[in-house]
Amino acid sequence: MPVSAFNPAATDQGALVTQGIDDLIRAILEQVEVPDRHRGAQKDFLFAIDHCFQIKGKGTIVTGTVLAGSASIGDVIELPALKQDKKIKSMQMFRKPVSRVKQGDRVGICLPQLDADKIERGIAAKPRSVKTFDLALVIVRRVPYFPHDVRSKAKYHISIGHQTAIGLVNFFSCLAEGSNQGALKFNQNSLKSVDQVIEFDWDKEYMAEELLAKQ
Repeated sequence: MPVSAFNPAATDQGALVTQGIDDLIRAILEQVEVPDRHRGAQKDFLFAIDHCFQIKGKGTIVTGTVLAGSASIGDVIELPALKQDKKIKSMQMFRKPVSRVKQGDRVGICLPQLDADKIERGIAAKPRSVKTFDLALVIVRRVPYFPHDVRSKAKYHISIGHQTAIGLVNFFSCLAEGSNQGALKFNQNSLKSVDQVIEFDWDKEYMAEELLAKQ
């Protein structure tokens, strides 16, 4: 992966000289995809909330970016984390009132009867378009530089996209083939790359695990 850094040993008539900046810019441009706002506006409304505050006599303002779809004043949107539906009272972009927003717009949305203390970052969306869940089975890997043990049956902050929640976790590993209860060996190959989408194998045996810090 290309990187860029300032080279203090190199100077160009007193100007700062960097290394690898052209390669880095080229790599970023190759990876960045500019969305089609017209096509994106046809999708279900999805809004990333990054701030929330209350204005007395007006309502609660949620600010953020429209990730997909569009919305207009009077539309009903859902706050999945709160399991609440709210009607859009008004909207502003750069302090100017607007009646409709679409993908890519940065906007403040006024929602009535919403407790601003219950949401800060998160998402809003077309009602019932975002699936919610209380239990997930995922592959995890310990960050090797974290100095403490990561124990099962403990609560941790879990972030998925723009949403953060407190969850109870239980860790387990897949047993290697041919192992027995007297000599347990964990099959490290069973923990495939987290970038791969794999299905859980219900036919294999698993054992409770702790992610312990290396001594």
